[in-house]
Amino acid sequence: MPIPGLSQAAVSYIKKNYKQRELLEECVAFVGCNIEDAPPPSSDVLVKRVGFFPWTETSRDLDQALNLAIISFYKASWDHLRRALELIVVGAFFSSSVSKEEDARDWLQSDHKTPFFSRALSTLCKLPKYQDFDSAINWTSKLKELYWQLSDIVHVRGIEASFDKIQPSNLHLGDKFVPRYDAKCLNRVLDYYIFTVRHCATVVAISNPVLLVGLPIDEKFGFNPPVSGFFNVGQAEMLFNLVLPETGAFFRDLIKNDQGVQSIVDWVRNKPDLTEEDLKRQSSSMDEMLGV
Repeated sequence: MPIPGLSQAAVSYIKKNYKQRELLEECVAFVGCNIEDAPPPSSDVLVKRVGFFPWTETSRDLDQALNLAIISFYKASWDHLRRALELIVVGAFFSSSVSKEEDARDWLQSDHKTPFFSRALSTLCKLPKYQDFDSAINWTSKLKELYWQLSDIVHVRGIEASFDKIQPSNLHLGDKFVPRYDAKCLNRVLDYYIFTVRHCATVVAISNPVLLVGLPIDEKFGFNPPVSGFFNVGQAEMLFNLVLPETGAFFRDLIKNDQGVQSIVDWVRNKPDLTEEDLKRQSSSMDEMLGV
């Protein structure tokens, strides 16, 4: 079946038969619109360390995982899911105080090896916030379990991780194996795509919990919002919907009682709303900058 036929079959299955369609659509929206806004808005992270790179790469890997699944390249999808999970943890690690600025910069410039997944997690949990989170929901064990499940397929752990099981194909002209649409394989990838996105959302939330509080960004900043690190009401609601279900009570308590979160929330909410004149001035400044 040509690629257009493969994608049509996949889209039809998602629309008519996939049981988690609404959750899948929410995950797609989060990946496409929100992950890249997630880095903490500090110059220490954005200028001195890793910029937006881990979060933008996570978004692109998740996007590719879904694109490849829709054209029946299921095995390649698993590679992208694993990489996305690694990168979101790397972003949390290098944006935290447990890592050194120079190590983060060296990694960004490809002069330093990517930290081992388990080591990065265990180091993060030396910070009180992560330590409390791990104690509350056994977070690192859950995250590692998903990582090893993805790794089993990426590293081909026997027959169950083989092409025949993960990537059904037809033998075509010239002895070439051509991917075949398979509803069961597609369903499995979609389930793990959702599960991976939910784990990524959870990492985003614990690394920068103020994102869970919907803030009046448009009213306070207009056309000149912070470059990252804050979500509006809709984005925050989506994030809360996507974090792992068992984390809800912990996060509600955290954003209510954490002084750092509350000080940021108070700072934004106490700013005066922009007036029509303020917005006109911002618009004029933007036009001048763009040469309009």
